Amino acid sequence: MATASPDAAGTPPRSATAPRSVSTPRRGSALEVAEYFAPQRTGTDALPAPEPLLKNRAIGQKEWMGS
Repeated sequence: MATASPDAAGTPPRSATAPRSVSTPRRGSALEVAEYFAPQRTGTDALPAPEPLLKNRAIGQKEWMGS
């Protein structure tokens, strides 16, 4: 597949000078987007148990201090 390049006169290919299409309107308002990315609270019953994380962190800390 050949790529478009400037001709001998140095004019860029037509695709480079073609006007850009107008962007489509956004779906949803800024408020809806902010609500979507805002912090969302999770109930404690839906969270995993903290023991495995704490155990792995403690082992990592011991390894780091020992090196």
